[in-house]
Amino acid sequence: PDCLHRKVAGVMNRAPATITVDRLAAEALQVMESHRPGAIGDLPVLDEEGRLVGALTLKDLLKAGIV
Repeated sequence: PDCLHRKVAGVMNRAPATITVDRLAAEALQVMESHRPGAIGDLPVLDEEGRLVGALTLKDLLKAGIV
């Protein structure tokens, strides 16, 4: 099918929900839950200047005992 030949640019979210490094893990969970259930399982993590420094996953929150 044609979907196997689509580039990332054509399917990515250009304005994803994000979280900054200074926020609490519980706040990240709230951000994930505030969207359609199951819609967010990963959050890009930004530093103070808005640069990408990592990603926080629902699995990370589970492992930390937040969920």
